[in-house]
Amino acid sequence: MSRLVVHVDTAAGWRGGQNQVLLTAQGMAARGVATEIACRKGGELEARARAAGVAVRALSFRGDLWPPGILALAQRLRQEPQSVLLLHDPHAVSAGLVATRLAPRVPLVSVRRVDFPLRGPLSRAKYAACDRVIVVSRAIGSVMEAAGLSGERLRLVYEGVPDRPASPGGRAALAELGVPTGAPVVGNVAALTGHKDHATLLEAMAILRAQRPEARLVILGEGELRASLEAHAMALGLADRVIFAGFRHDLDRLLPAFSVFCLSSQLEGLGTSLLDAMAYGLPVVATAAGGIPEAVEDGVTGRLVAPRDPGALAGALAEVLCDERRRADWGSAKALSRTFHERPHGRRDAAGDPGGRVKVRAILNPRAGVSRDVARRAVERGHPRWSDFDVFVTEGPGHATELARAAAAAGAELVLSVGGDGTANEVARGLIGSEAALGIVPAGSGNGLARALRIPLRPLPALDALETGVRRRIDVGLLNGQPFLNVAGIGFDAVVSRAFHDSGRRGGRRGLLGYLRLSLRELLRFRAPRLVIETGAERLEVRPFVLTFANGPQYGSGAVINPGGKLDDGLLEIVIFDDGPLLGLLAASPRLFLGGLERSGGYRRLRVTRASVTAEGAVPAHRDGDPETETERIEVLLEPRALTVVTPAATAADPTGPFAVPTPR
Repeated sequence: MSRLVVHVDTAAGWRGGQNQVLLTAQGMAARGVATEIACRKGGELEARARAAGVAVRALSFRGDLWPPGILALAQRLRQEPQSVLLLHDPHAVSAGLVATRLAPRVPLVSVRRVDFPLRGPLSRAKYAACDRVIVVSRAIGSVMEAAGLSGERLRLVYEGVPDRPASPGGRAALAELGVPTGAPVVGNVAALTGHKDHATLLEAMAILRAQRPEARLVILGEGELRASLEAHAMALGLADRVIFAGFRHDLDRLLPAFSVFCLSSQLEGLGTSLLDAMAYGLPVVATAAGGIPEAVEDGVTGRLVAPRDPGALAGALAEVLCDERRRADWGSAKALSRTFHERPHGRRDAAGDPGGRVKVRAILNPRAGVSRDVARRAVERGHPRWSDFDVFVTEGPGHATELARAAAAAGAELVLSVGGDGTANEVARGLIGSEAALGIVPAGSGNGLARALRIPLRPLPALDALETGVRRRIDVGLLNGQPFLNVAGIGFDAVVSRAFHDSGRRGGRRGLLGYLRLSLRELLRFRAPRLVIETGAERLEVRPFVLTFANGPQYGSGAVINPGGKLDDGLLEIVIFDDGPLLGLLAASPRLFLGGLERSGGYRRLRVTRASVTAEGAVPAHRDGDPETETERIEVLLEPRALTVVTPAATAADPTGPFAVPTPR
């Protein structure tokens, strides 16, 4: 006998949570599960569920522990002792716990949709008393674990929205609200409550007015802060630029007519209004609060900024409103076809797909550094969660790029680079512009990018970290049109790169000791070149010991040349370390590994998006540790967020890590 699933929701109004209750009940019923909704009598959910043909039991819920509602729920359990209670809000959890003390004990499953901390021991106790707790984002899972709930009790189930056609008449509806014909519209759908932080959104619109004075903000939603927000808009001089449209029943008409959707929350469980917006192909600008980064991929479906930062929010809105191509690209990306892997610890598989179905291709360089044999054995064994997994071995320079490009074209979601920084560079060249993500299994001599992403340096732990990792977009540098992911440069590091490369081809010693031996040899005969750097803002004549174009923070082998460097901040650091006496250079070298290099004499940084460097004669250069042909002129350019990588979840969440906007845990 199948169990009856009773969805319990006590709210009177209609928000995203009630919409999810109805969608979930409808989905279960369509799959043959006996389902009914127990909700507040006379509430919006009752009316909509009845209209949708879902079985409804209207109960007298009113706040926490309201006796009539609890008694009616207990009576229903006595009638259906094989039920399961699916409790959709905190009051429903309380009612369900008491009802099961008055009737036969049935399984209790609660749903947590907000990332607010649990309030006090009673709240923690009632969720701990449930057999399972569904969290709708990893961020909420982290909050629940911090409150003391066992990770084994939690289940991650992302919310979704149905694909449906837009209702006609959106522009006419905007005109009825007072939006001028042709004006760009920033849309927001959210309750007018404190954690949605509409105040920051209004302040961002005041800043945006200088660039796009014709833009309008349309806010759909009601709440206790409406009067104060309207007064705030008036004080900012936005009375004719902001429309508070209240609660609307025609979202499927209005949403598709917006130019961009914006959510400015300080706290957010997941943000199903974002999913609705992306379902209609809208670009999104949002804060990196709560579970939002799990729904919005920065630089792919929209832009993420830090919460409570009106300047950053205004800049992101200007970016999308002033760039029609970017607006179209972000809107068309959607990324709603991704499915998510349900795991107790609340993490998502690499590439955002169920482990059993993700398509993974590994590209292995058999001539990589010191751990290539161990890496090859580990990768060729595969990984238990990747059933669609294959390994390809490179046959020479450039072959990794061809293999990666073919893997992406064949639909691979994750392409592993098994080798060093040079191999990762070649694989990335084949993935830039595709939907496939780069994962690094470090097996080279330096592994600078893997270290920056904090991927374990041993193959088996690296594979485990990638299997539970998250996708992030990173910037890509171009040196004379050729990409580099981590660092490129001119000067002593380029000289050593050439020597190390030539030594390896002759069968010389690899690894850190071999690199240090060659460095000491080259140091004794190195002569710093004279260079002219032009950034557009300034012109510098320098004679550097090292001139590094740094996207990430460090070279291979853990030498940090660009402390605090971020892989996704849209900026390239030009690190200049002036030439000087040999003893002074040797004295500064330990700071590469111990920290504090930026406090050394002769060290300086320029932050740019493009620059040119001219030398008096041909000079050696390198990209990601591999030597380039000597040249007299170098052009560098940054392509923001051009490549998707998979990084350990802890790296993505760490504010001190390599990402400008961390993903909340």
